[in-house]
Amino acid sequence: MDVITAPVFGASDKPIRMLAIWRDVTEARKARDEAEAARHEAERLAERLSAVLESTMDSVLVVDRSWRISYFNIKAMRLLQLDEHAIGLDLWKVFPADGNSVFAIEFRWAMADRSNVSFEEYLEPRGIWLEMHAAPTSEGMSLFFRDIT
Repeated sequence: MDVITAPVFGASDKPIRMLAIWRDVTEARKARDEAEAARHEAERLAERLSAVLESTMDSVLVVDRSWRISYFNIKAMRLLQLDEHAIGLDLWKVFPADGNSVFAIEFRWAMADRSNVSFEEYLEPRGIWLEMHAAPTSEGMSLFFRDIT
């Protein structure tokens, strides 16, 4: 119960009654508790997914549907020489030389066709060969890759 009380004053400015308003907040409390439990569960699952992505042998980079980088693991950060400032940036602005490369062609085709693609390609700016796997998602695309030089 949520209770609000206030004095009711008479003509002489002295309290003559007490006003009490009682509200049953059971449903609101239950909804708040359920939302809090769902938030905790989502955080737990996000931490678990992050641990998995950090422990994989692959580098992982995720972009949204507008090609903005939304996530990368430590392996991708090191391999691509990124820092935390790359989050939110356009993939093709971070790697402008790759905008018309096989990477761009394959990634754009995968995003448009909503199909997974796998290929190997030379990443000239880094001087390495990459094995690439691109998987479109409802939010954008997940890129899994490793140095196969």
